[in-house]
Amino acid sequence: MLGLARPTLNTAKATLGQRGYAKATLIGRLGAKPEVRQAGNGKSYVTYNLAVPKPPKRNEEGEVVRDEQGYTVRDTNWFTIFNFRPTAAQYMANLEPGTQLMVEASLETRTTPTEAGNVKDLLLREISHQVVSRKKN
Repeated sequence: MLGLARPTLNTAKATLGQRGYAKATLIGRLGAKPEVRQAGNGKSYVTYNLAVPKPPKRNEEGEVVRDEQGYTVRDTNWFTIFNFRPTAAQYMANLEPGTQLMVEASLETRTTPTEAGNVKDLLLREISHQVVSRKKN
């Protein structure tokens, strides 16, 4: 990983002042290679999908449900994460699908008008990430 600048608590306090702040920490695996895209203003940004497993499914007796091979049955939450830092493409280029990441992200809601009415989306803007483990070949 290239020199990744991480915000410190003092920086965050000075930036946020008296406003509220929503932050999430996610630990999951990359679903595909991160993609570099162009914003309307011409600046590039990176998006990637992170698969985060839910707790194991349980039956009516409270026992963990297992499949035919004996593996625990779980559902997965998928999150799309945006990284707007200018150096994002450089240090995200070598991440492969299956890489496990711990991601800190700020949470923002966005309202998008559609024909059926307004739709609220949750935008996850990466603050920092750390590689937990690489995909095993």
